Amino acid sequence: MPYGILNLVLPLFTFFSSFFLGAWTLYLAPRERLNRVFVLFVAVVALWSIADVGIRVSPTTDTAMMWSRLAGSGWIFMVPTFLHFVLILTKREQVLGNKLSYLALYGPAIIFLGMAWLTEIFYSGITFQTQVGYMPTIGNGGLAAIVYTAVSFLLSMYYIFKTCRESTGLEKTQMGMVGASLLAPVLGSIMIFVLLPLMGIETYGVASMAIFPPMMIVLAIAIVKYKLFVLPPVSRFLIPLPEAEFRTKPKFKLKKGRSYLIKKKKFSQSLAVFMDQIKHGVFGLWITSLRPGQAERYGVRRTPVLYLATERSRGEVTLPLSKLDKAIALVSNYILNIRGRRSVVFVDCFEELVAVNGFGRAMDFLKKMAEFCSKNNSNLIVQVDPSKLKKERLATIEKVIAPYSEKIKS
Repeated sequence: MPYGILNLVLPLFTFFSSFFLGAWTLYLAPRERLNRVFVLFVAVVALWSIADVGIRVSPTTDTAMMWSRLAGSGWIFMVPTFLHFVLILTKREQVLGNKLSYLALYGPAIIFLGMAWLTEIFYSGITFQTQVGYMPTIGNGGLAAIVYTAVSFLLSMYYIFKTCRESTGLEKTQMGMVGASLLAPVLGSIMIFVLLPLMGIETYGVASMAIFPPMMIVLAIAIVKYKLFVLPPVSRFLIPLPEAEFRTKPKFKLKKGRSYLIKKKKFSQSLAVFMDQIKHGVFGLWITSLRPGQAERYGVRRTPVLYLATERSRGEVTLPLSKLDKAIALVSNYILNIRGRRSVVFVDCFEELVAVNGFGRAMDFLKKMAEFCSKNNSNLIVQVDPSKLKKERLATIEKVIAPYSEKIKS
């Protein structure tokens, strides 16, 4: 195929495939933040690709420069949007917990965009090549943006492959597919921009769009075959997975079938015990009064979370604090679903249960949980704030779970 035609076919394919994947992803779950950020990513890729066509067919150098700046807007913002997508996909939203993190993520792109539109630092001019039409000449600002792009993609790859290594089952496959989709443009760029020119083979600018069709194809397979974007957190109750399979020894030693009462004002220590277990191959379940979706800020990515709150959240499992029977049923079904393998249940909201249900009902809930965990070789971790409970009630809690209790060894 002649280079001129190829330089039109490849960007047009990238444009239509990006548009299709974006529309499809938004259709699957329009309210999910992961899906929206992915749509933003494919939108800027589509912008770059259609602007690339405009550069090739421009009648004048001025028109070609306008299209070049528009293309720059696409490939400059492609980097932070993809990294943003990866941070959400790999459940590392805590990186974005501070608003300044967004400035660090998108700030360089905004600066490069200003360079591209307002100065000649980014693009130093337009050159003409007979086989591909007009081509922009990259200046020092553009070279800096290319380095920024490479570093950001390497960081994205690090997060993806680190999470893939910690994953199991379907999620591992999903992460592997996303990683493969990222490797396609990276390896393609190295080959077309570096290796082929070193061999004396002229690419005539085909590289900019030749690297994206494989990426779009792999992402389409991940969406269709491996259900990328369509496994909300509620599926964790149906597809039990440990949080990770670290090969190191766990810091805290828990005996099968025993319960553990941790009396601390904040749940940081009890959470550390829980996380230590679920990252060493133990199935976990977190029962909390945090706002729906907030548990992921603490590094929980595969472990099911039961939010006891009045607020509902799409895709999350929530129950009112008063629905203790339903909570016990959910816990029972989950533990039975893992078929005899050890699990650990973490309850961090006992005071809230007392406030809504009364101390008697809350204690009955706690006793049933301890009994069920004991019968199924599982552990129960209960965190209470001693400053919010009278000494008599603390003594009652200790007495109720005493047949199943044990001191944590580290």
